[in-house]
Amino acid sequence: MSNENLENLIFDDLSLEKIEKTENQKRELFKLLKKRSSIDKISATTSISYETHSKFVDNNEYRYWFLIKNREEYVGTFYLTEMNGIGVFLVDNSIHLLEKIFLLIPKTFKPLPEIPSIRLCRFHVNIAIDNTKYSNILEKVGAELVQKSYLLK
Repeated sequence: MSNENLENLIFDDLSLEKIEKTENQKRELFKLLKKRSSIDKISATTSISYETHSKFVDNNEYRYWFLIKNREEYVGTFYLTEMNGIGVFLVDNSIHLLEKIFLLIPKTFKPLPEIPSIRLCRFHVNIAIDNTKYSNILEKVGAELVQKSYLLK
């Protein structure tokens, strides 16, 4: 898929709205960020202001980035990185959609080609170590655990 030609995607009651960095989208993304529990967070570990969030949205260059809607309600976000990384967040009452999303991604998007020692040729997902909701669903859809990451002090 070409990022320039990408339109919003609809899959039954689930739709992906491409992030265009509008003020309305920034507000919706911020509302969703505030709903994240500590288990859902990897990098956004502190509370941030709307201004900081807005700058992040304006300056972020994910390969693809979407708001996830279930019917007409925003229930999460999804992005792909240039490193073939996948980030998905869903509010708790929509976690039942996670399996569907993880199955749709490889059917809808193609990973970028491998660059040895830099980028894998497959999609990968990083999750917080205590996020058993996501790890159970990833295992259910056939994902394999390939590494653990550690942060140095």
